[in-house]
Amino acid sequence: MPKLQHAPLISLCPTQLTVGFLEVDAKKKKLQTLSPKDQADFLAAHPMPVVVGPGQRMYITDHHHLARAAYDLKIPQACFEVEGDLSTLAQDIFWIHMDKESWVHPLDLALRAATVDSGAVPYSRFNVSQIIGA
Repeated sequence: MPKLQHAPLISLCPTQLTVGFLEVDAKKKKLQTLSPKDQADFLAAHPMPVVVGPGQRMYITDHHHLARAAYDLKIPQACFEVEGDLSTLAQDIFWIHMDKESWVHPLDLALRAATVDSGAVPYSRFNVSQIIGA
């Protein structure tokens, strides 16, 4: 499997649902100054780390601000590197392992900190477009 991979940005799932929009805006301004080729080069130089989960879904574990900025700018492709493959795990065990590795930042429905086994939002139903700002 190649180290640097590409996928539709919308196919990536967040593991952090909230981000600071000041940082998102800064990333957008940076990307807007670049040509499409330079945007692609920038994203390749800053690949999103991904863990492959059940059903081969890809979960980004960092660069959520960049992901949201690229989504807002309608950049269709993301660059990522796989940092872990947990695709053989059952969904509940997957999230426990993600939490143990600090690869997820669980929240409850009121957007308060939670644990994966105590009311956290089921992140598997979200994509990059649903990262919200504070």
